[in-house]
Amino acid sequence: MSLRVTAREFLRGTLHRLGLAEVIGWLRQARGNRFTIDKRAPVRDRFAAIYQNDLWKMNEGQPSSGAGSSERSAQNVIATLPKVISELGITSLLDIGCGDFTWMKKIELPCSYTGIDIVPSVIAHNQKEFSTPQRNFICLDAITEAIPAADAVLCREVLFHLSFADSMSLIRNVYKSGSRFFLTTTERATGYNSDIDSGDFRILNLQISPYNFGPPVMEIADDSVSVSRIIGVWRLEDFPAWAKTRSERAAF
Repeated sequence: MSLRVTAREFLRGTLHRLGLAEVIGWLRQARGNRFTIDKRAPVRDRFAAIYQNDLWKMNEGQPSSGAGSSERSAQNVIATLPKVISELGITSLLDIGCGDFTWMKKIELPCSYTGIDIVPSVIAHNQKEFSTPQRNFICLDAITEAIPAADAVLCREVLFHLSFADSMSLIRNVYKSGSRFFLTTTERATGYNSDIDSGDFRILNLQISPYNFGPPVMEIADDSVSVSRIIGVWRLEDFPAWAKTRSERAAF
């Protein structure tokens, strides 16, 4: 755990609670980062605007899904994920927030694959370019809509872009899907989780409040961006109690 990272996230959370999250946006713009979101817009429209305007594409050659979705950033996941899938006996994988499929297309999966994303244009492109008999894509809002059942659900760096309420709604939908395993990103560098408006970004440590997940049964190092970042593998039966309830009130 890093005191510097924890302090940064505490400041971010404090600004959000005080209604001053725009300060972070001003600082980004001062550094030449043009990323901004319209928090009044529906979540689907926020992410559609991000792709339409390439707001996550910081440099030429980066994917529209952002630097974390590049082949270089995902190199260890590309090498390790098929082995984990085989070891767990997974026959079907659901990928929440598949984005533009930049890094996943480098993997030969030993199972069927369904990629879902909230942005219609992203899914339309993926269906045209990457669909096969073992691979399909669905436009779906995993925050509010029921998700298809699969042996395992992958959710790489998606929760980092969602508010507490929206990320918890997604996790509840994963639990309700009846899948066996949940593979998702967690960042152990922070001892504090800050809330954001969905569409923005911050890291999350799922083993501290308000998520309070237990230890994962397996880990995949996803450390190209941060040495403390992993994809944890959790059994749905081991989810915290709040994730097995319908009420959001139980989460806080």
